[in-house]
Amino acid sequence: MKRVYLFIIMAAIFCLSACGTGNTNGLAESVNQKPESVADADQDGTESIPEEGSVSGAAVQEETNAQEGTETPIVKNEEKMFYGHWKVVECFAPGITALSTEEMEGYVNVQFTYTKELFTVDNVSLENPVYHETAITKEEFADSYNNQITFDSLNAQTDSITEVSIQNSSAFGGMFYVVDENTLYITMDGGFFKAVRQSEDDLTVFE
Repeated sequence: MKRVYLFIIMAAIFCLSACGTGNTNGLAESVNQKPESVADADQDGTESIPEEGSVSGAAVQEETNAQEGTETPIVKNEEKMFYGHWKVVECFAPGITALSTEEMEGYVNVQFTYTKELFTVDNVSLENPVYHETAITKEEFADSYNNQITFDSLNAQTDSITEVSIQNSSAFGGMFYVVDENTLYITMDGGFFKAVRQSEDDLTVFE
């Protein structure tokens, strides 16, 4: 009877040893098995999907190139059409004026200059003149003078001209209309004075 119990105990120990060895081998195989990486998936021909919110290198480079190409220097042209030297060549009064004919004719041949830094007429000079410019249409111009003077009177061939006033000056030449790059019309007390651009050879008053 004792031999039977001893045989049963030995058989149980043998079974437990065999089971323990099998589990160990199975665990070792599961540990040694390598998981399939994203790189392996790409090599197999499958396309990897980027995570949401990520940006590819090509997109980053394209955005960088776009940003580099959009920045351009801005150059401001501060030259105005009326800058330069001028001389009054004729005058007329389209309506009622506070000036006599002799007074108006006294301004003929007066020379003056407009620049960014200086406004000069006769012996009067103003540093840093403040120019105020307003675009005037032909209809607005005619209405402001009750149709007594129009664009045709000024030989203006455009749909609008520029009205310029020097805010910090009341001298002759402080209010005028720019008809084109070579023609101005100065206004004062109801009188109109046509001025033309002067070349360097004509500037005897500025010598």
